[in-house]
Amino acid sequence: MKIKKNDVVKVISGKYKGRLGKVIEVLPKINKIKIKDIGLIKKHIKPQTNRKHPEGGIIEIHKFIDISNTMFYSEKLKRPVRIGYHIDSTGKKNRIARGKNILFDEVKSINILD
Repeated sequence: MKIKKNDVVKVISGKYKGRLGKVIEVLPKINKIKIKDIGLIKKHIKPQTNRKHPEGGIIEIHKFIDISNTMFYSEKLKRPVRIGYHIDSTGKKNRIARGKNILFDEVKSINILD
């Protein structure tokens, strides 16, 4: 899975298309992610003992979004990009930006984690 926790992503399809957000949680086995302030739903909870919300009420929770509906957003390039990998001379694997109008020489210098 190329998108990780704390990455900034852009939603490219669905109800929240065009919005940017930070990834809160990743579930790689089912290809789902939670994005901050995107996919908020209201849930009605009964009063319970020894729980997070013992008084009950209406709470807002984030729902999971399929990872195929999102794209990594490069803040360096100010646009969404695909992610590739490059192994440097020391053998370290780095995530890099791939996409239109990005030359391979530039790709080596663009480390998306910086």
